Amino acid sequence: MSRSFNTTGPCIPGLHYMLPPLERIPAALPLAEGGKYFVLHAPRQSGKTTSLRALRDELNQRGNCHAVYSSLLHEQMLCYANRCFVATTGSKV
Repeated sequence: MSRSFNTTGPCIPGLHYMLPPLERIPAALPLAEGGKYFVLHAPRQSGKTTSLRALRDELNQRGNCHAVYSSLLHEQMLCYANRCFVATTGSKV
């Protein structure tokens, strides 16, 4: 399968053309390896998810820790939908 440009969702190496994701967040790897927290703040569709998944893979490959990627997007959407329902109907779900 030939590679293509991706404009929706995370990029997959080998399937999509992409810039090296870890080079875009050079401070993240030393912070994560040092047990520090960091914030990755950027506009939509700028490669945040792709970069975090690459960071997870790199940390796991080094074998010093077990990194997991998790998103709370769906839970946030459910909470927002519930608040909208309560605001418009006056009843709880």
